[in-house]
Amino acid sequence: MNSHAENSPVGDFAASWEAGSRPTVLGYLEGRTGSERAELAADLIRIDLQHRLRLGEEVHVDEYLRDIPELRGAEVELVALLIDEHALRTEAGQVVTLDEYARRFPEHVDTLRNELGLTDGRTRSPQTSGSSSSGSDGLPCNADERFEPGDVVGDFRIEKLLGAGGVSQVFLATQLSLDRQVALKVTVDTEADFAVGSEGRTMASFSHPNIVPVFAEERIGSLRLLAMQYVDGSTLSDFLDQAREHFYGRGVRRVATQSEALALIGKHCSDRPIGKNDQRRDDGSSRNFLCGIIRDLARALAAAAARGVIHSDVKPANILLTREGRAMLADFNVSFSQNSDRGEPPPVGGTLLYMSPEQLGILTGSESDFRLDERSDIYSLGLVLFEVLTGAWPFLEGNVATEPVVASGQLQASRLSSPIEFPTGSKCLTPGLKSIIEKCLAPQPNDRYQSADELAEDLDCFLTHRPLKTAIDPSRVERTVKWIKRSPARAILMATVLGAVSLFVLMFRPNDQSQDSPALEPGRTTSVAVTTLSADLAKRSREADHAGQRLLTEGNFPKAAQQFELATKLNPQSATTWHNLGVARFRLGKFADSLSAFDRSIALGNESGLAYSHRAATHFALGDESGAESDFATAAQVALPRERVEVARNQAEFDALREAGTQSAAE
Repeated sequence: MNSHAENSPVGDFAASWEAGSRPTVLGYLEGRTGSERAELAADLIRIDLQHRLRLGEEVHVDEYLRDIPELRGAEVELVALLIDEHALRTEAGQVVTLDEYARRFPEHVDTLRNELGLTDGRTRSPQTSGSSSSGSDGLPCNADERFEPGDVVGDFRIEKLLGAGGVSQVFLATQLSLDRQVALKVTVDTEADFAVGSEGRTMASFSHPNIVPVFAEERIGSLRLLAMQYVDGSTLSDFLDQAREHFYGRGVRRVATQSEALALIGKHCSDRPIGKNDQRRDDGSSRNFLCGIIRDLARALAAAAARGVIHSDVKPANILLTREGRAMLADFNVSFSQNSDRGEPPPVGGTLLYMSPEQLGILTGSESDFRLDERSDIYSLGLVLFEVLTGAWPFLEGNVATEPVVASGQLQASRLSSPIEFPTGSKCLTPGLKSIIEKCLAPQPNDRYQSADELAEDLDCFLTHRPLKTAIDPSRVERTVKWIKRSPARAILMATVLGAVSLFVLMFRPNDQSQDSPALEPGRTTSVAVTTLSADLAKRSREADHAGQRLLTEGNFPKAAQQFELATKLNPQSATTWHNLGVARFRLGKFADSLSAFDRSIALGNESGLAYSHRAATHFALGDESGAESDFATAAQVALPRERVEVARNQAEFDALREAGTQSAAE
């Protein structure tokens, strides 16, 4: 097999190298198939390796397998070739470890261990961060150093790399026996690790819609393979990165819509830019969508805690989002069971930035005997809640040391003593949500939610306009709005459908462009935009506006809003039409969009008492009592004589609703 006889392909190949040429292995395999091709390829590769190593090149058997896949199926030839590769590389002064072969050829690692007398040369370090940039257990983070698309390991064919962390890589793979796509998590592991506990067994013990299902777990050599459901979406971490670019911190007055949030998830999957249609479809606020995600994750943590399992690494990167926006908790790699009878403290695992003070205390030694429970996971989930609602971080923790123990001490001290830094002007953070976050992030576990179920229930109360059960409802305005939305029969001024409440029914009336409108009265306008509008567009705009006013009077608010939207497209400089659009949206319960329309009307010069009082009511509906008071004060100052009676009535209704809120809170 290793003969270099003249006139043989092997002899000709060797002679070509010795003559100073650089022949290719593939060039000498033409016309060969099956086992004959594999045997000849092995002989040629040995010669090629020898000469290339002498030239100082970094070369491995793997690169030949891409063009000669038959060799992978010829087990005897492949193992013999790997043994020769090891000898040649060692002779060339290279350090070759069993760990390397475990990554490259896990199916043959046991044979190579015995034949070559290799031992595992890896060094282990405690896993204190799930976001390190290199593999802490000898697992490379570069996919090209591990598996290529088309490689087969165990029952799985690798399709592409999905992501890499500190100790593992996740691939999209095909499970060959069942012909289905899976997410394959590959971790280099020792026999001791595998015997102690199993992430797969932990995750497989759950059956919960918000925990990623596990299909199979196996070990090949020193590789641990965990096959999970492939979630065709993004991680919450990916979503946050895009959300910071699109609608966090932009200073906009409105809250982003749920459809915009879902469009960001879809954009990550398809690289499709977010279009105007995505931004206009308002299926609800992103605030409610994101709170719903955290509520569902809290329920997942509660299900895990019911089985005694603490996740220990709750962070955006471990939360998967389906294209439909369902959140699924993944990566129980550093979880532990409270039901364990080993009599040892819990293992230290997780990501420093998302650790609770007591988790950090274990690393620093100040909490050496502390037994973690689900309140630690609640703290981590509270950090995630703050981050998804604001795009910011609750503590000033910018300058943290790189050494894990030192960083742990810095973060622990910050979280035990620093106040939460809520961003000013955020439309997502209502007083009730701030109270929920503060409850999650209480420095002492006894001051937090005592179970993830309690957190889920409070978030559900927020989403269904009910009083919070565990955290304190600090704002009487928010309590009033919740009460009205929750109990329409008891709300005196309730006059809309689908739970959308018109708080000030009598105060809202459309402006009529055919009359002398206070919005456009001479001397009342400070910054009216001037534009040239064709007579045809002006006429069509007026017709749409009048149709909207008629529909509004008839109580057909959806169609009225459509007519006003058409009118603003035809003539975007009409302050009165923007005002009327704000009224229609308010009647539909779309308070954030109503506020945007009133802002536009006032910016175009509609600085009437009615305009400010209507916007005040919208601020109130959104829970912004200070904004409502400010606009009512302005309305009283600028109201014309004919407006004063109505503005005064609106102010009285506002005061009555505040009083109703106080009474409902007492109930």
